[in-house]
Amino acid sequence: MPDLVFDHNQIVDDALAILSEKFCREAAFTRNLTGPEFAATDAVAIAWQITGASAHRANLNRELAHISTLAEAGTAPTIGGRPTEVVALGRRLGDQ
Repeated sequence: MPDLVFDHNQIVDDALAILSEKFCREAAFTRNLTGPEFAATDAVAIAWQITGASAHRANLNRELAHISTLAEAGTAPTIGGRPTEVVALGRRLGDQ
């Protein structure tokens, strides 16, 4: 990020830290960034955009597991390889 005037670099850094802390921990915030359904690869990409660092998929999955309104929603289409699981926010686990 280029140098900004006054203390704006610090403001941006502080905001990104807050965003990073809320992502995958708060359902409403996560849903606003991902939409109602998303794959783990989407969560990894969003985490990288917020933090600028590679996110470990297993760590994100553990964080997501604590969101009570997260439910499996199927798999994303793939071209060969293992299909990516898609999850949905807004429904409780076990609800159809």
